[in-house]
Amino acid sequence: MTLPSSLQAGVYTLTATSGGEVLGVSTIRVVAAGTGGLPFTGADVGPGLAVGAGLIVAGGLLLLTVRRRRIALGAEEALAGMEALAAAGASRTERERLPE
Repeated sequence: MTLPSSLQAGVYTLTATSGGEVLGVSTIRVVAAGTGGLPFTGADVGPGLAVGAGLIVAGGLLLLTVRRRRIALGAEEALAGMEALAAAGASRTERERLPE
């Protein structure tokens, strides 16, 4: 079915008849023509993507901070262990076997 372009916006009732008998009735709503662009049928995902990206960056920075702190503490513990071995008179070979 083709509607004429001059049809005004509104609600219309279509009735199909044959030989005076009503075969079907349908109600349609005609809306005004748009600006010619595509209709917006999706969602605005920009804010959600921005929040997600921010959380990923924050998590990465947190992991980087924890790793640096852990490495720094590990180096301090290894140095303390080497000093303890040196104070106990351990050989250089025994001190080199300590994990870094």
